[in-house]
Amino acid sequence: KPNHNSNFDYTDYSNNKSIFDRSDKEEVISNMDLIKQKNIEDMRKQIDQFKILADKKMFLNVNYNNINVNFANFVLFGPSGSGKSSFIRTLFKSLYATKSLPPDVIDKLIIKNSYENEGTLCFQRMILKEETLENTGIRICDTRGHILMNKEEKEQFKLIVEGKVKDNVQVVQSSTRNPFLLWEFWKKDEIIFNEDILVKDQPMIGTIPHTVLLVFDGSSEDIINPDEVEFYRDLVSVCLARGYADIHVILTRVDILEEMAYKRKGKDNKENIQNLIHSIKDQQIEKVIECLGVKRSNVHFIENYLSEKYENNVEIDYHVLKALNEMISSAEQFLLLFY
Repeated sequence: KPNHNSNFDYTDYSNNKSIFDRSDKEEVISNMDLIKQKNIEDMRKQIDQFKILADKKMFLNVNYNNINVNFANFVLFGPSGSGKSSFIRTLFKSLYATKSLPPDVIDKLIIKNSYENEGTLCFQRMILKEETLENTGIRICDTRGHILMNKEEKEQFKLIVEGKVKDNVQVVQSSTRNPFLLWEFWKKDEIIFNEDILVKDQPMIGTIPHTVLLVFDGSSEDIINPDEVEFYRDLVSVCLARGYADIHVILTRVDILEEMAYKRKGKDNKENIQNLIHSIKDQQIEKVIECLGVKRSNVHFIENYLSEKYENNVEIDYHVLKALNEMISSAEQFLLLFY
């Protein structure tokens, strides 16, 4: 399991005082940034050298050499405009500390039909990290945002989680039925899909999603609208039934929450403002836990990069890579149930 350096020793042995006890706040901040930067570099190295289930061989019921999983697969769901595509861009920037994303990724992350507020329209698979002979790759899937939160979108969710959807297709129900397939007339409308969007063969363990993420706007008052809570509870139930014990929730736009806190506190000192920010975050996280019943450790506040050209930020990269490591751990837990 990836090490998140949670037991880091914060003692400065040059004067035998914790850096948190110093009066020089700027020096404390500087030291904390150095600590986080070192953690960021360690996490990048761990992710680069990641080999699926390599340190969990003793828990497997099969020979490790017979495991045919070349990629850890993550899939993102959430309301339209919640920041799913921006989170993918942020993952690339934080992992590679780059200002230029791969051309194929840039093309897939283009916001299409923005005048309709549709955002991503097709199911898109993107390689976050290439596989090698020694290490496992990481593949992340973007999906069309939920708009109606109805039974049709629930069935679309099921189809994607089951790994039955081709890449770069619109996952929507068919508007017609095949007149030569009489059994289709007994099916409910929401489970009728065109054959051309479905994979022909039975999905294999190496191609289905291994970790499911739900993405919401963390700056909105309710996080999940009251009339949409039942829909997302149903999605969590679908995941649990399929063996996903750890559903992750990404809360975007933490920067907006911080701006709100600064406006509320005005000229107050930074420590009080930071305490308010932590309090607001805790309240938002509790709302998610109450609505969906997910683990607190699986709820991540993330500030997305608004452009790949932005300079890398220590705070953003630290929280993004920490979340990515947790996502990898959840993928391994899911695979352990299979093997």
